Amino acid sequence: EESDEESDDGEEAPTTLKGMTFAISGTLPMKRDEVIKLIKDNKGGYASTVTKAVTHLLVADPDDTSSKISAARDKGVKIVSIDFFSKITSAGEESEEDEEEEEKPKGKKAAPKKGKKAKEEEMEVESDDEDDEDGEEAPTTLKGMTFAISGTLPMKRDEVVKLIKDNKGGYATTVTKAVTHLLVADPDDTSSKISAARDKGVKIVSIDFFSKITSAGEESEEDEEEEEKPKGKKAAPKKGKKAKEEEMEVESDDEDDEDGEEAPTTLKGMTFAISGTLPMKRDEVVKLIKDNK
Repeated sequence: EESDEESDDGEEAPTTLKGMTFAISGTLPMKRDEVIKLIKDNKGGYASTVTKAVTHLLVADPDDTSSKISAARDKGVKIVSIDFFSKITSAGEESEEDEEEEEKPKGKKAAPKKGKKAKEEEMEVESDDEDDEDGEEAPTTLKGMTFAISGTLPMKRDEVVKLIKDNKGGYATTVTKAVTHLLVADPDDTSSKISAARDKGVKIVSIDFFSKITSAGEESEEDEEEEEKPKGKKAAPKKGKKAKEEEMEVESDDEDDEDGEEAPTTLKGMTFAISGTLPMKRDEVVKLIKDNK
């Protein structure tokens, strides 16, 4: 290639990706995991969505005028194709061969293969000040936050709810006044439901919002188990079905339901009918209604 070759947004093709963070949209001529490895091997960062840390959006056709690409360009993100990596591909191969030649005389052992968890952690952008989709720093605890969920997530819904509860957060089945965050698959989605929630001041976040608390929560749980062992404490009793159902509600006393009625502590004097498919079995809902008068 000629030395003055430029990428699609007028930026010269680099020989290193240091200081750049990439997000990927659409289908590329290379496998996505291979592209991510290429970025990481050349000192670049990778984010699964277009966050504030992202400098480049990698797409199949930079001339595409889709709303997602246009929105990214408006934010100052550079739109590039796989050709952007044309120089670093050959430069990276030469550098790798030189390193192998240097290491041979010293008799160094090959670096140990990284485990699955280490690889997953490496896929995240390493910057400590990385913000989530609505500009809020990823937290280490969910205390004081209440979440609602919309759409299909990469984790099972009950696992996400458990993660929220285990980290002192609240959960609501719909976007009520108490909800502070709406958890969605794609925060860049401009659907009416997501736009309406954002207009109410609800922060729109993806599962990446929990990136820091996941590992922090695991370490904390291990520490608590170690502290409990010498004292001979018995493991906490498993919670019954009814206790779990009650725990799924938002603990806030002032939370209102969808029609502005305060959530009750008893169903005395109320009669219910059921329409459509619910997240609980119909007979379990009927039993819950009957058990609460």
